[in-house]
Amino acid sequence: MSTASMPMPPIFELCPTAPDWRLDWAAIDATFPWIRALAGCPQNPKYHAEGDVWIHTRMVCEAMVAMDTWRALEPALREELFAAALLHDTAKPECTKVTADGRITSRGHARRGEILARRILWSQGIGIARRERICGLVRHHMVPLYLRDSERRERQVLGVSQTIRCDHLGILGRADANGRICEDHEDLLARHDAYGEICRDLGCFERPFPFPSTDVRFRYFRTRDGLPNPGELPAEPGPEDGPEILLMSGLPGSGKAEWVRRNAPDLEAVSMDHLRREMGIGLFDNQGAVVARARDRARELLRRREPFVWNDANLTRASRDHLITLFAQGGARLRLVYVERDEANLRDRRRQDALPDHDLDQLLDRWEVPDLTEAHRIDFVTPEAEPAPLPPTPQAVATAPEPEPVTEPG
Repeated sequence: MSTASMPMPPIFELCPTAPDWRLDWAAIDATFPWIRALAGCPQNPKYHAEGDVWIHTRMVCEAMVAMDTWRALEPALREELFAAALLHDTAKPECTKVTADGRITSRGHARRGEILARRILWSQGIGIARRERICGLVRHHMVPLYLRDSERRERQVLGVSQTIRCDHLGILGRADANGRICEDHEDLLARHDAYGEICRDLGCFERPFPFPSTDVRFRYFRTRDGLPNPGELPAEPGPEDGPEILLMSGLPGSGKAEWVRRNAPDLEAVSMDHLRREMGIGLFDNQGAVVARARDRARELLRRREPFVWNDANLTRASRDHLITLFAQGGARLRLVYVERDEANLRDRRRQDALPDHDLDQLLDRWEVPDLTEAHRIDFVTPEAEPAPLPPTPQAVATAPEPEPVTEPG
């Protein structure tokens, strides 16, 4: 089926349009159970005197739809921002806690919301480029609120700019501020103004921060302490004679091993699946022995300065971070290859392999797609054709008909 003949996903179909910009809340409630689940979820009245999360979400969407800056966007971008507004607090019912002294908190709801948003949008068949921009907005929607007080504000902004446009995040952040009743509303707006000023001063309000090279970008985000001022970044990359390591990422059944056989047949593959079978260890068993053997082999190859493939799901940022640290310490250049299939195709392939949906659902619950803060180069390999090109994005997407994935040029 061609992209042009595909029905519009419901979350985009319900986006208000000119001339009346009407929000159909009856249809939104009827279509999305995760919206209905927001009703009755309490919020701290100090910051949300308007009521529960469902009321706040409505107010945020209404505030966004009333904004001239949102209405002036291209239709596809309006749809993405509207979807982010609907989804931005979808994890609050899961994350909300009432402390012993009666205080209501929802710590971690932005990061958790990114994962829930990804599952929701994947199930609607939304292409990876659009989906990940929406998920990035959900993940970072609190940044404009807290950036002014952050000790590492430059690092936060530069990281955000590698995934989404900071000006679009500003639209969502202002709608979030206006979509509530609170005593410090004027301070919230001042914080959002400061966010915009910081992004403009760094030169990345409407575009990704322009790192001098992929190597400088990689080393900047791998620095733990003594972070340089962005204006003092080295103009030249570091040594490029290290081996290139291919770090695979993607859900089981997405086609990672197929991609390796087709695109890197001559490289040694450190395959976690192969080691698990060899050692008789299941996917959800303790992986310590498997990881230890794989890391020993990787260290040996790094000492010999030989390129290789590390093939495993690597679905979380934390799991990738440990490996990236190992490879970076070995002087390697890191190419991260993320492979994905649509939901129906993936579930069908897993059933053919007699792998239950329950196992997949456990993995989906931790599903974090990689971004450009993690590697020198990142390729996205998907079987679906993407929609017509949208305004520039810092990530590149490959489609199945291409023999090699399109690569982020740096």
